[in-house]
Order: sequence, then C-alpha cells, then structure tokens
Amino acid sequence: MESQEIIDRENNCISTSGRALRGVGSTSRGPGQAGTLNLEPISLGHIHVPAGSIPRYCPSAGLTIAIALISLLANRPSRKDMALTGELTFSGRIFPVGRLKEKVLAAHRAGVKSVVFPAKNKADLKDIPVDIKRDLEIITLNELREIIDLVLK
Repeated sequence: MESQEIIDRENNCISTSGRALRGVGSTSRGPGQAGTLNLEPISLGHIHVPAGSIPRYCPSAGLTIAIALISLLANRPSRKDMALTGELTFSGRIFPVGRLKEKVLAAHRAGVKSVVFPAKNKADLKDIPVDIKRDLEIITLNELREIIDLVLK
C-alpha cells in the first residue's frame, strides 16, 4: 500500500490539501553548498469536515482527529481506554470545549478509564460528580505534543 510506504520514510509532511511530499534522492552537501532534496507529491486521500459544527454541541473533535491521523501515519495504535476532546489550532494549541460534563459522563458510562481535555476546561471539573472523578484519570493539556506518547502505544 502506497501510504504505508510513505509513513516508513523520514522527512514526510502532510498539507491541508491531503497531499504528501516524499523525499527522493540525496541530501548530501559539499563544502559551502546547500543540500538538495527532490520532493515528489503523493496523494494520501481526503478528509472532509463539514463547515461548522452543530452550535449546541460545540466543536470538539480536532484533538481526536489529529491523534487518529498521527496514529495512522506513525503506525502506532491508540489506547482504547482513553477518551479525548478539544479543539486544535494549526499550531497544535488545544482550545476549550463546551458540554464537558456530558462528555465525561458518557466516557465513564462507556468504560473509559482516562479522559483528556483542554487545561482551560479545568473549571468545569466542579460540575462532574465526585464519584465519577474518582473513577477516572483526568488529564488536562495545552498542546497536542503533550499527549501523543501517552495516548499512542
């Protein structure tokens, strides 16, 4: 499968257009010369996210989608006992979400052991029953890079 070949190579990137660049050739340099790397575009597919969320539920899938893509490209499965919510900027910052209580209660009902959400939502913990908080490992974060190794095996 072509995409598997891509993720096994170094120096790949994905743009928002769903294209990847695969390095071909050498990056060796002579004295005083810049290295060169020929890049060949390869299609990885397309992910469509409908414009706008349903306002009453608030956008909150950015973190989850990012982790799913990183899992796929790194060939590292994610933990099944962990739930994620948070909006994600292009720079990797995690923004707060709405309806955190409902999301945490649903995760608990589903048997999840750990929940991950934006640090800016810490104030919402007061709305979650104490017995539920006691059953869960609650992890808050500000940046995507803070959670990758914890969520992926």
